[in-house]
Amino acid sequence: MAEAPQQVAAKTGVHSFTEETLPPVLKNALLGSLVTGEDHPLIVVHSDTKLTDALKLFREHKILSAPVLDVKEKLFLGTLDLFDIMSFIAFIPYFEREERKKQYFEIKGELLDNTTVSELHFMHRVKRRQLYCFDKDSSLARSLHHFAEGVHRGIIATNCGFEIKDRYRILSQFDVLSFVHEHAEEVGDLLQHTLEDLGMASRAEGINVLHCSASDDALHGFGIIYSNNVNGIAVVDEKDAIVANLSTYDLSSIDGSSLEQLCSNVIKFLDSQYEGKGHPQPVTVVSTDTLAATISKMVNASVHRVWVVDSANRPTAVVTMSDILRAIAPKKEE
Repeated sequence: MAEAPQQVAAKTGVHSFTEETLPPVLKNALLGSLVTGEDHPLIVVHSDTKLTDALKLFREHKILSAPVLDVKEKLFLGTLDLFDIMSFIAFIPYFEREERKKQYFEIKGELLDNTTVSELHFMHRVKRRQLYCFDKDSSLARSLHHFAEGVHRGIIATNCGFEIKDRYRILSQFDVLSFVHEHAEEVGDLLQHTLEDLGMASRAEGINVLHCSASDDALHGFGIIYSNNVNGIAVVDEKDAIVANLSTYDLSSIDGSSLEQLCSNVIKFLDSQYEGKGHPQPVTVVSTDTLAATISKMVNASVHRVWVVDSANRPTAVVTMSDILRAIAPKKEE
């Protein structure tokens, strides 16, 4: 799904690539070359998969979405995203009275364990997402705008094998960003501009992103995510310093019997999802960091967003993979 922008930043005159000035490494790279080897297997969710089992699949493979395969027709129906399941779980009207919460979680927990992916889309009217299929011989340049506009994952037909899992590979935003990171020198000077130069951040002080408090319950945080159509928000302490990141992925350990954990404060909830290891620390940058340094942090930490912080560690902006690929994707000549 496309991330809604969380702040508006003024452009400063740095020119992005056009189709004419796009570096050869991006013009000439074929999508098929980005998904060679065993690192890009096709992970599918069958249409009769229960939502609890779909969550387990996402957690096991550390993914946010997967193609949905019709078990009878052996055809792709679309894409299931963690945001869809989060919407199903977390944003029915929020009940303040504890007895109503308990009743809600009992009903919703049973539905989570027994509702299939098809039923989620057809009976519960969660909109099915489009599945993007890319040509392995298409250039990266031609496909950059899809990922820049918020497409997280697509499939590439390899024309090899008889089984569906052998005929397709997954290509993700992260794969594209990793390619840019690997070829940073060839991509050139654009990556040496700062986030401030590129209009992705400013030197403003004070919190300026979607966020919840560390003392809020997790259900409230997921409500903010749902209402604003984003995949993650900042979690801040009493001084507005960022202490965690709450995202749709953090719901992937939930099942019908553990929904009441959503009533815990955000930090306690996050810790419970990571089996006592403690929640991952948010990845932060400053406005004077270069785009190259930002990409490096994102790729090395395997995260989908980094937080721009001020001198007091308060989040002033967020930079997502979509933002970075939007800065790199060629702009049409006027």
